[in-house]
Amino acid sequence: MIRDIHLAVTRWSVVLMALGICHMMAAQLTAVATDTVEKHISDLSSPNVITRSQACQALGNTSEKDRDKAVDALVGALDDIAGTVRLAAAMALVQIGPEARKAIPRLIECYQKETIHPKEVVKALGRVGPNDPKAVDFLIEVVRGGRSGAVRPLSTSKPPRALRDDAIDVLAKLDPKPVKAIPVLLDVLNMAAADLVHYQHTFSKTADALSVIGVGDKKVAATLKRFQQGKGFKVKGKESPQLKQAILAADSAVKRLERANKKIADGQE
Repeated sequence: MIRDIHLAVTRWSVVLMALGICHMMAAQLTAVATDTVEKHISDLSSPNVITRSQACQALGNTSEKDRDKAVDALVGALDDIAGTVRLAAAMALVQIGPEARKAIPRLIECYQKETIHPKEVVKALGRVGPNDPKAVDFLIEVVRGGRSGAVRPLSTSKPPRALRDDAIDVLAKLDPKPVKAIPVLLDVLNMAAADLVHYQHTFSKTADALSVIGVGDKKVAATLKRFQQGKGFKVKGKESPQLKQAILAADSAVKRLERANKKIADGQE
């Protein structure tokens, strides 16, 4: 019996020793990680552009413990003299996601000053601020072409057509759904329908976005159904390829809306 007790004590001693070693290793790893983060932050002051860019990439993968510190450093890197470093900082903030939302005002400023390509800023705002009112309002502003009032003509260069389409794409992917964007998106849809030769792609993008954001909205459903039936377009010839593509896009959007509405009615959402 004494031998059994001795064996049990020995086993527990080994277990406790192993736990102690694990604890020590975890503490050492934490210290190393913190030191590594500090090194990456220090590297942002390097005269070497590649080193600064790599530091941004590394800071985008920091642990939760050091994330706030990393975000502050990356926000500062958005002012870097090198465009590649500024872009790397923005992409690192995207990697961090909503926990980097304090960077939203600076990202918007980068868009306005064009210190980072506007397309990249639009994508970053969608990842960093999916439920932040400032980010959502700014994305709507990009689609509208201004802070308030009517939607600017689609032919305007501010924003460029491709950038507007990108912002529409980003809005469609936000969660929660940005229902405040619906009136602007409906205006864009109708404007694109009036000139399908030039804006069929914008029409399709917008119809797709409305089929996601506009679930349960009667005006969205009625508008898309009208286009599904081939009504409301301004285009020469019923055999126009742009018209065919637009009707297909409207049909797909209507069917997606109907499926979503059915799920709601069945209590699945």
